[in-house]
Amino acid sequence: MIDDERQINYFKEIAQNQFLLMSINEFGDDALNAVPFLTDNITEIYKHLDYNSFENVIICIGMNEDDVLCDYDSNIIKEINSINLFATQAGNKILIEVQRCGKYRIIIDADININLIAGKSIVYSYVKKTDEELFYIKDKISKLPAIPGADTYFSIQTFKKLEDALEQYAIKRVLYSECPFLKSAWLTDDKIFFKPKPEAILRDSLTDFLKITFRAEVRPEQIVDTSHPVDIKVTWSTVNRVALIEIKWLGKSLSAIGADNFSSNYTDARAREGAQQLSEYLDANKIQIPDKNTKGYLVVFDARRKGTNTNTNSIDAEKGHHYRNAEIIYNPKYDELRTDFAKPVRLFMEPKITY
Repeated sequence: MIDDERQINYFKEIAQNQFLLMSINEFGDDALNAVPFLTDNITEIYKHLDYNSFENVIICIGMNEDDVLCDYDSNIIKEINSINLFATQAGNKILIEVQRCGKYRIIIDADININLIAGKSIVYSYVKKTDEELFYIKDKISKLPAIPGADTYFSIQTFKKLEDALEQYAIKRVLYSECPFLKSAWLTDDKIFFKPKPEAILRDSLTDFLKITFRAEVRPEQIVDTSHPVDIKVTWSTVNRVALIEIKWLGKSLSAIGADNFSSNYTDARAREGAQQLSEYLDANKIQIPDKNTKGYLVVFDARRKGTNTNTNSIDAEKGHHYRNAEIIYNPKYDELRTDFAKPVRLFMEPKITY
């Protein structure tokens, strides 16, 4: 896992050594300066470009003053003078030419022949499906060895690390309510019903865990726009990444055993409402901060129990575990329709089973 600039520089040097000699053999001494210039630019581009939203990212630098993109229609080539503009680029495939004057030329969603480009440039390619990073130099290919817990040599892990953290949170804290926050959310030690309005407690539990886990700014209840507060906002300082986390809970809340009515009773429909709400938050956020790469996460605390009423004070395995593997069906499936919406995370919360 790559967490900071020091580690980035370490792995960037490893990557350079992987293909530097091959580049010199093919292009001569010009490669001595071109290779570090290219890898430095990949790192800077990845601070702004949401590379994970593309199926393929190709970045190249021309050698011996050759025009790398001369074989492509000039109408599909776009010039970029500011690296910040990479945050607004979207598509399935992007080709970026790094120019030595500090500018960039890009082509998006065109048929790219890497072998043709590699004849006159050093070419880097990131393939999302396989998490492969390759360098093409003329007719030769060099593949970078995979780094455990990282998808690239050239970027601090942000969204990927958040997703890993949510998996750990589910196991270490949520499943058996193993933190002071979650323990206090239950009406009784049997963990059948929540106390009324547990939202703030659930939010504080996740916020606390992320603050301990992350080298990023984690803040609860952040305003997306004038009417949209999101439960948690995670901001990374060294890259332009922002995560918006919306929290929903399923199950029943009760003021006291034997009360006349449940305070709340939320089914899987509540999770679907949360997905739509998060999608709207992301749209609003895109308008407010278009130069940030933002990803939305729906986190659902699942405390559903089968066959309970306001007098239930114990539960057996059949009823307590009825929803343990009951995944929620979303329609629409925003995580398949938009690249800035992560797959929803359902966190089942175990009750105390009476045998």
